[in-house]
Amino acid sequence: MSAPQRIREERLSELLAAWRDDVNSVPIPRLVPTETAVALIRPVRALGVRCRAAEPPDGPAARHGRLVP
Repeated sequence: MSAPQRIREERLSELLAAWRDDVNSVPIPRLVPTETAVALIRPVRALGVRCRAAEPPDGPAARHGRLVP
């Protein structure tokens, strides 16, 4: 490996490490407490209802309807 290539890789590693540390420095709060989520899901499961996650807005249906180029 050439010296310039090694320097570029080291700088990239430093940049990515700094970026990771920056992202990890801010805690992400829970949107819904675990107890609340469980209390909402249990009755639905007891009814035997099968749920599917909503399709993202840029999914195949949106492209088919020409909402997304």
